[in-house]
Amino acid sequence: MKTNRNRVLSQLANSAKNDPNFMQRIQLFFKMIQSKEFKMQSSTILIAIGAIVYTVMPFDFDFIPVIGWVDDMAILMYALKQINKEIERFINFSNVQNDIEIIGK
Repeated sequence: MKTNRNRVLSQLANSAKNDPNFMQRIQLFFKMIQSKEFKMQSSTILIAIGAIVYTVMPFDFDFIPVIGWVDDMAILMYALKQINKEIERFINFSNVQNDIEIIGK
């Protein structure tokens, strides 16, 4: 089962590498967490931490083939979606709008 998980992770990494906005999003993410003016939503922080803990800890369905890695991927994808929403909120934040290149606008 680890080979399937590794294959899926490899495919996700390749699709991220081919996304022209991926590196900009990474840079924005680090600006966002370092910003003193911008307050991240506590729910996003909890979701991100929870996703990491859930994926790393063996308390979930890892003992069931396929389901074990599918649930981990689903949790991680949900967390990434929430983080992406937070990055969008950061982009629109008035104090940093002039400091960053707005992606896709």
